[in-house]
Amino acid sequence: MGFKRIAIAGASSVGTQGGWSWGTGTAILHALVDLKRQDPSIWDTIVVVSRLESVQRSSTEFALLAPFGVEVRGADYQSVESLQKAIQGTEIVLSCIAGPAAIPTLASNLLRASVATGTVRRFLPSEYSFDLEAPRNAPLLGDYHKRKVEHRRDVEKSGLEWTYVVTGSYLRPPSYIATLTTPTPTRPVLIRLDLSTPPPSTLVSGITVPDVALYVARLVTDPDESWSRNKCVRFLADEWSQTGEVELVREVSGKPVEVDWVEEKNASYFALQAAKGLYWVPKSEWDSSRYPDVKPRRLRDVVEEEWKRVQSA
Repeated sequence: MGFKRIAIAGASSVGTQGGWSWGTGTAILHALVDLKRQDPSIWDTIVVVSRLESVQRSSTEFALLAPFGVEVRGADYQSVESLQKAIQGTEIVLSCIAGPAAIPTLASNLLRASVATGTVRRFLPSEYSFDLEAPRNAPLLGDYHKRKVEHRRDVEKSGLEWTYVVTGSYLRPPSYIATLTTPTPTRPVLIRLDLSTPPPSTLVSGITVPDVALYVARLVTDPDESWSRNKCVRFLADEWSQTGEVELVREVSGKPVEVDWVEEKNASYFALQAAKGLYWVPKSEWDSSRYPDVKPRRLRDVVEEEWKRVQSA
């Protein structure tokens, strides 16, 4: 029948620029509110769990969503009891807290609090990245992602239902792979690739933040809860290679393209992961077709939008 009382941990701000500026939790919150605009009975309550020091600011920012049934509750993430009080009465907890400081302590506290409520039936840990336990990825995981795998084991032993959401790389301008820079009369479009010697044919899979939020909102409210119960689901929109991205920018801009390589020692953590192939998910494993009415943006859409921004800058 779908979950009616939902808790989101990590929806920290409504954002100021719409979907591109939102974090995952905020984007999911807005996607759920949009669904309620279409069907007022689709869910009853959303509890946004805010840090105690931020609860006043969050309450002010989310005030416009209160009429839909969105409530901000403050909690001390270091305290299981405080978190339990905040999420008491909800049926599903969406954790969107991540980063080395959150895994495992804060995430584990949220899990323990979910169990203690007696009302929470399902827990979605903060995944929204590459497939942690795909056999092809296991040998490449760093310490942080190994801790996330350990957190998965804790989730599975908790007695709660669970769902893991794999998204590959987040597609957003600028992407983790390349940055478009403003052309000048003497310089064409410059693509700054964030690696020095990557395998240019390495595939990356991904999806935009607003689009993955649409899929998660549909999953949470899906009348068939069993479809995603105790399952890793994979919501993705496109796949590409670095050489393919260069060619796409050349095609969209209609201009010659230079490639400015960054030394590997200066490459971002995400770009290094992409070069290893961690973000690639075979299309045969995608679950996006579960909700065919969701029309996610592809890389071309993102590049076209970014090219328009570059031209107007």
